[in-house]
Amino acid sequence: MRKNCVGLILLLLGCSSKARTFGMQSAGDGGRTGLAGASGANGTSGASSASAGDEEGGASGASVGDAGTGGADDGGAGNESGAGGESGALAEPPTLGHSCSTNAALACAGAAQKLRLVCDSSIWRSNGTCAATENCDQTSGLCAAIVPECRGALGGHSFCAASDTIGACDDDLVSTRVVQVCVGTCTVSGVSAVCVPATCGDGKVQTGEECDDRNAVDTDACTSACKNAKCGDGFTWASHEECDDGNAVDTDACTSVCKSAKCGDGFTWTSHEECDDGNSSNADTCVANCKAATCGDGFVWTAKEDCDYMDPATPDLCSRACLTNTWAEWPMPTALSAISTYDTSQAGVVLDKVTKLMWQHPLDANTYTWAAAKTYCAGLVLGGYSDWRLPSRIELVSILDPTVAAPGPTINAIGFPSTPATFTWTSSPLAFSTTQAWNVEFGSAGTGPQLITSAYRVRCVR
Repeated sequence: MRKNCVGLILLLLGCSSKARTFGMQSAGDGGRTGLAGASGANGTSGASSASAGDEEGGASGASVGDAGTGGADDGGAGNESGAGGESGALAEPPTLGHSCSTNAALACAGAAQKLRLVCDSSIWRSNGTCAATENCDQTSGLCAAIVPECRGALGGHSFCAASDTIGACDDDLVSTRVVQVCVGTCTVSGVSAVCVPATCGDGKVQTGEECDDRNAVDTDACTSACKNAKCGDGFTWASHEECDDGNAVDTDACTSVCKSAKCGDGFTWTSHEECDDGNSSNADTCVANCKAATCGDGFVWTAKEDCDYMDPATPDLCSRACLTNTWAEWPMPTALSAISTYDTSQAGVVLDKVTKLMWQHPLDANTYTWAAAKTYCAGLVLGGYSDWRLPSRIELVSILDPTVAAPGPTINAIGFPSTPATFTWTSSPLAFSTTQAWNVEFGSAGTGPQLITSAYRVRCVR
């Protein structure tokens, strides 16, 4: 009876075991050998248990022999080694100076600790201290670098890891584990990492987004609305666009190609340019400074001007009408009797035999502005001719008769009967003016400038 009790006690002692979590130690020597079962009267071998170690990590199993005779068997199963010896994780952290069972076994003094232990002569002794940036790794008993996200934190601290996952620090702070993969994005709220729903600006391109650079800047390649930057979006893309006013208008300060308006771009900038034909020619309708071509601008307008009186190349050879043939080219009469020689044989016209100019007579009864006068003459068909025009100042002066006293009319009454003593338009503009032109006054035989918007009589010539 006593032997059976002892065997039972030993069996119970052999079965006590604790989960090991503090340090991977070197493989044990198999644990203490199980105690042999007491010899029974019948020689039945004792049952042995060596499946789990005691708190030192490997107590042998106890064998209990049934009462019997002979005692031939000695509980042979009791010779089996314990599981793992000192190897494996310890349930409680080992303590410096306490006993241990497996020499050369390595362990940590606890979670997030720097002290390393080694089993030496069955006593836990110091095996050195890890550096400031390291902790003892509980899986190996060696020093390992503390994970950057876990520095200064406690085990279980969460953080945002790669690919929008939430990671957590293990107890020793030298390893981590994945806690959650976010559907949206991972962000830190307070001291913990959390998943937030997907949204523009989170750095992940979602359905409906063209881009997402995780900022609210509108001048880079991706706008704050998560759209790719492009001309016409209203935002000036740095290093790619000069401007962007969000419209396709080419006549304002920013053209439809997102270039700042300037002379020569082919678009007339409202309130800044008179014209813009996109070239640098000074001989067409729009000169290189984006001003409309006009007589007196210093440039000869092809097919419109013979010369330009402001052109330094011909300063004295050009009339103020920008023509080279506006001065009288008729022969001077040799006798006074030849001055007033007119042919009135054809109805509606008078031919001056000296100047060879043909004049309209009588005058149209209407009055015209300067522009309308030129249009009227250009459209006149008279005497079988359609090449009528408004006369120049010198041409109209040629039919004045200064011998006639005021109030006139100061014109040859035989050649031009019933002429009104009034102002009559010429085609000659006033120099350096865009609002006045010359006329001839047939009441006093004088000439003078008048506003081109005024209405006067017209006598066409060819």
